[in-house]
Formats: sequence, C-alpha cells, structure tokens
Amino acid sequence: MIFKNLNWEYNTCSKFIIYCISLFALFFQVFSFETKAASTKNLLVFKEAKMLESTLFVLGKNNNLYAINSLSGKNNKLLELENIRGLFQNGNTLFTWNKHQVFSINTNDNKWSIVYDFDKNANIKALKIIGNELIVAFADHIYFSKSKSTVKCPFPISHFIDGNSPWVLTKNNYLYSFTDKTCTKIAKLDSAKQVSQFENNIVYNTNSGLRIFNTLNKKTDYLNTPIASNQFVGSRGEYLFFNTGEQIIGYNYPTLSTFTLLSGKYTNIALLNNENILYNDAAGECMYYTSKTKTTLQIGTDIKSFSIIDHYENPKSAISIAHQGYIFNQVLNAEQIVTDISASTGIIYKTTKVNTDLLLACEKGLFLFNTEINTCAPYTYFNNIICNGLCKTDNFIYICSSEKGVYKFKLNKLHKMNLEPDLMNEGLLSPSAYIIDNYDDILCLVSPSGVYQSPIKSSKWTEFSRSAFVPKITGITYYKKQRNALFIASAENGIIKTNNEGRSYEAVNLGLPDTSIVNIASDSNGFYALTKSGQIYFHDHAGVEWLPLEKETSLYGNIILRDGILYMIDKENNINKQPTWELKPGIEVTWALKNSYVNGEKIVIPYRTFGFFGKDNQIVLQITKRNTDFSDNYIGFSDAKQGQLAFTIHDSITPEGEYSIRLVTTEPFFRSEKATNTFTVVKETPLSNKKTLITETNTAK
Repeated sequence: MIFKNLNWEYNTCSKFIIYCISLFALFFQVFSFETKAASTKNLLVFKEAKMLESTLFVLGKNNNLYAINSLSGKNNKLLELENIRGLFQNGNTLFTWNKHQVFSINTNDNKWSIVYDFDKNANIKALKIIGNELIVAFADHIYFSKSKSTVKCPFPISHFIDGNSPWVLTKNNYLYSFTDKTCTKIAKLDSAKQVSQFENNIVYNTNSGLRIFNTLNKKTDYLNTPIASNQFVGSRGEYLFFNTGEQIIGYNYPTLSTFTLLSGKYTNIALLNNENILYNDAAGECMYYTSKTKTTLQIGTDIKSFSIIDHYENPKSAISIAHQGYIFNQVLNAEQIVTDISASTGIIYKTTKVNTDLLLACEKGLFLFNTEINTCAPYTYFNNIICNGLCKTDNFIYICSSEKGVYKFKLNKLHKMNLEPDLMNEGLLSPSAYIIDNYDDILCLVSPSGVYQSPIKSSKWTEFSRSAFVPKITGITYYKKQRNALFIASAENGIIKTNNEGRSYEAVNLGLPDTSIVNIASDSNGFYALTKSGQIYFHDHAGVEWLPLEKETSLYGNIILRDGILYMIDKENNINKQPTWELKPGIEVTWALKNSYVNGEKIVIPYRTFGFFGKDNQIVLQITKRNTDFSDNYIGFSDAKQGQLAFTIHDSITPEGEYSIRLVTTEPFFRSEKATNTFTVVKETPLSNKKTLITETNTAK
C-alpha cells in the first residue's frame, strides 16, 4: 500500500471576497496574508534500518531514530533519543548507541533503557553481541561486558565485523580478531571498503574488484561477478546485491546466477533482516519493498534542498527556518508541517524566538510567526523595508536594515502589529546595518562604515576604531569576559581580533587552511568558525590556533550556537548537535608530593585530559626554579589522554632549592594554575616523608 502525503492549506474565499477584504485592510493600514503549509514529499536520507517483529526502525542521517509500526504509516514515531550513531539487533532486542551510551529498545512501547553509560569522552563506533556477551568497539579499543576488560587495538578501528569472535578492520586495512585478553593480527585487506559479512567470509570492495576473505582458512580470493564491483551494496544469506543505477540485482554466489529484484533508480539501499528492502528512490522518498509491493514511508521531509538559517528545539519539538521562506515545524509524535510564507516575506535573513512566537527579519519586512498554529502576520510599519537582522534583550527588540539603520521597540509590544518603533542611529556614520546581536547586554552591529557597539542602557553607537578596513564582513562575535575580545569574520581575510576596542588588530588565522569565513560564534567554552569549504573549527579561549572539529567526512552549510549547544547543519540539512562544554580543553592532575625530596628520588604524576585537543597534542611535564619562567624547560611528555608522567630528580637539580612543576598541553597550548605545584630538594634524607594528597581539577563545565 502506498500512502499519500497530507496536504495542509487554509480554506480560501472567493476572489471577490478576498479583493474586498484587501481594500478594507488597506483602508485601515492593517496588512495580513494567508499562509499555506506546503505539500512536500516525505524525504529522509537514512543510514540504516532494522526490522523487529512488525516494527521497522529507521536511523536517518540526521541521527534521528524513527519507529514505524506495522508499516501502516499511522503510528510513525520519532523516538526521543538524540545523536544516534547506529543500530544492532539481537533476536527481539534492538540496541542503539550515541557517543558514550548504549540503549536497548522495547518494541512493545518503543521505550528504551540505558544498558551502559561510559565516560562522556568515550567514542563508541559499533557494538555486537556474541553468545550472550555485549562487546563494544570504541575508536581504538574493544570492551567486553562479561569480564569488564578493555583490549587495545594497535590502530584506529574502521569496521566491526560479526564472527565467532570479534573481528575488527582498522583504518590501515588490517584485520584483527579479539578475545577479552588478546588482540591478534589476521591479515591485511588491501584498499578495503564497503565491507560486508557473508557466511564465514568477509566480502569487501577494492579498486581492482570484489575480494572475499575466508575467515576459516585465512585465504583471500577475487570474487568474479557479472556486475561491476563498485555497485556492490551488501549481502544476505547466500546472495550478494548490486545497484547498477537502473536495477537492484541479486547474485547467488553458490550457483553463480543473477536475478533482477527491482528496476529503477535507487540510492541508499538497506537489506533488512526479514529479507525485504528499504531504499531511497530517485526523488529521495523512503520506500519499503516487500512481496513486489512498494510502500512509501511517511518519515522525514523535503528539507535538504533548502538553506537552513536558524534552528530551535526542545524535547517536544524542533523548528527549522529556511532562507528561502519556509518554516519546518516538527512536533514529537506528529508529522512535520512545512509552511511556505515566501510569497509574503521573501528571503528570511534572521530570526529570534519569544515563547511560541518567531520574529522574522525578512526581505519584505518584519513578520511574526506563531509556531502553535503556523500562521504569520506582518508589522505594518516595516512593510517593504528590508530587515537584515534582529536580536532581543530582556526588554527590547532591535532590528537592523541596510536601508534605514537600526530600530527598536519594547518587547511587551510584540503582538501590536501596527506598532511604531524608535530609530537608533546616533553615532552611525551612515544609516545602514546588516548584522546585529546581543552579547551579555552589549549590542554589536555591522555597518558598511564598520563595527559598532552600544550598552543596552545607551541609545548611542560607538565605533570599534578603524574596523571599516575589514572587507566583506560575514559575522562577528564578542566575548566580554575574554578581555573584551571582538572577533571579526571576513569572506576574504579570515578572522581578525581586537581586545582594545579597535586600537589594534591582529589576524587569528593560525590553523585555518581556508580564510573565507561563512559564520562565527562564541561562548564561555571557546570560539567556533565555519569556512566556505564546509569545515568547522574550534578555538579555545586559552588556545593559539584553530582546530578542526572532525565529524566524519561531512561538509557543513551553517552553524548555530544556542544555550550551550552548537548545531552543525551539513549540506543535506542533517543537524548534528555538539554540547560546547565537551569541547573546552582541560587537564586534571592528582598531586601526591612529599614535603621534600633528595637527588635520585622519583616523582610520579597521574593526569587526565578532557575536552577537545588536536590530533598531535602532547602533555608536557615542566620544571623550573620557583618564581622563574618555565621557558622551554621540559623533562617528559606523553601523547596519551590519560596516564602518568614520572621523572627522577637528577644531580643537576640543586639541593636546598624550591622548584615549581607543572603539566601543560600543546594543541592547544593550555596551562592551569591547578596543574602547577611546588616541591623542595634537600641535601640529606628529609626528616618527614609524610605524603599530602591533593587533587586539583580544572573543570570545563
């Protein structure tokens, strides 16, 4: 059965009645318009899917998990799990996981429970159940639930493969088998990609064709098939499946025979465990195929063709706003409603949310959108005035226009559609502005004549000196607590910083291979930048360079920072969420120093890092005489995220001296007073060797 999409639209009156109403509205200078919820296809680009009894679980590339009961299309449910990375089925139980938690799903009520909750810095790649033991693969090690043991992998893991024992393919294409005590190298699978389990074999694609590795005799052979190897999509039972672009073809390996399963253009094929197929068709709709019947699943929406400029969400709903004049409103357990307001608003440039209302700065004016009933109305004063940006404070709304400058009105007048705002252009060299935002009660504004600031209690703008020299400004961010740091992003010159209101500037481009900046944001945990090439970079407040936030191979079109969450929107408008407190780098040191030492004694310092560091980061142990510069004095280093550093007090360290000792990181360079301590070296054996245990922690939250 193919389900039809729901069309949402208001009943309209006859042309004559609309004409009369329009004249009446013009007479009273009150403008309104109808909104139409667009009829859109239900598109969802999915990662994978599993079938449990009569429930199909679909994981989208937006990392949302959907449950479709009995394929009726009437009980489709977006589960409340966030940032899901994968699915694994064991009998009638479905397991799923995010970065550091493992869940099991109850198919009766779609409720889940946490099976394991690892450290927040964990990075779960996959999991399997062999026998009755849960085995979890992380980026560089395997965890066995029965023995609670961890076995290190010699190289980062790329694939976790089923077998009688865990099989792991590393990123350098070596195959390893694991027990809860050992890791054994099996073979190298040259240029392996698109790996699939096939009975006792591992089938994988290479640049020179399909190859098959027999896990019993440890031999590798070429797999000759009549279909091009680059069209291989997976295997089920004794069949291999291929997508030719025009057909999905099955190939029976024992009999060497082929058959056509489906004809047409398909992408993103999932071979379900009930021998049916889930796929995206040429239009992007999510289709379920069984018994020669195609069923359109009502999940997702046609959002990937839009440019998302803003996004709001809470546990019960999510709203995305498209540059082209569309509002995507998804309420939990309900179908997404897409409202097309483009004919009235034109391009939407910026939004802000006040309770259930969205205030929209648009090409054709200023508008108020009610998210509960999906209706939109204009502010008559701003009719056909280009509104490029807006922001709010506790008491006011501020709007900037490239034509008129800056307006403001009181927040309590939000629902007065005929309000008259106040102009706020004093101090501007020209009445024109296109970016405005509120940073801890300091308003910052971008105008063709430069960057300006104004405390919210003032109505006058003050220029950041000489800021007009920065061409093609694409964004700004101001962080008062970091020495009044103003970061200016440019489409041509990267990022420029001033800490003294423009008396001096410096480029902050170290670590940025692309200096064409699309967007920039900041909070108490650091700065975030999006480049034109689609990469996102992080700059810690105490750091000296930008570090790439490597999220697989995704390319991003926008970043939105709100309430401690960095929303990263990729080119297909999948929204990935990163709590920013997890990125702030820090180091925790457990000090167990004696009162004094003699030459030849050993000091051991346990440590643990947390947050985001560059791939080449090292933890360095430094020592110097107290009250002198550490300079380049180092006596040990490690690239482990946690462990211990030790050194022996050699003869070059003068007795009867007091010394400072600290641990620092290198990428970014990070030091903390809490990771610094002192000790004394004496000539003779000290009278007291009593240990004082002090745990110093630099907290990122």
